[in-house]
Amino acid sequence: MRAAELTSQARWLCDVIVGGASRVLGSAAILGMILLLVLALLALTTAGARRECARMVQGVERLRPGWPLVLGQLPQGGRATAKSAAMILVVMRDVVEVWGYGDSAPRWTVRRVPGGVSLTRAGVGGPGVYDLQVSDGEHAVKIRPCDLRRLPAFPMSRQSDFETALTALGEEPRDHLVTSG
Repeated sequence: MRAAELTSQARWLCDVIVGGASRVLGSAAILGMILLLVLALLALTTAGARRECARMVQGVERLRPGWPLVLGQLPQGGRATAKSAAMILVVMRDVVEVWGYGDSAPRWTVRRVPGGVSLTRAGVGGPGVYDLQVSDGEHAVKIRPCDLRRLPAFPMSRQSDFETALTALGEEPRDHLVTSG
């Protein structure tokens, strides 16, 4: 009888271990599938956003061939009314045009004036986050430069994005940017 009890207890212990393991493995499989689903949705969203940004850039380039473009996003609270805050500044000889997603004409323009380009501390985004402002005293636009085609980094700006934007606006980046080292 002692052997029968031990066998019964061993079976019970095996059932607990195997049953527990299968529950753990089942939970891990479900979590793995959820993670794969989230990654797949992120990949699809990023690919869609890249295509939209590329179409936006191509559309503006087609309407304003040869003019330098500054790609970026309006800071939160900006004047973006399109389905995204993605913006393009077209830097022309006398004005800067502000374009958004799906626009067939600029939303507004800012005259290029001496001293009209500046970096301002962003109201949203934490310390060390800046916006590029172009102002003529009457009209202005603030944009956070970032290459919209470099997703998924959007909306993160890099110093190189600011350098590219400042150069396109005819400014010397070192006059506006502080570098460490």
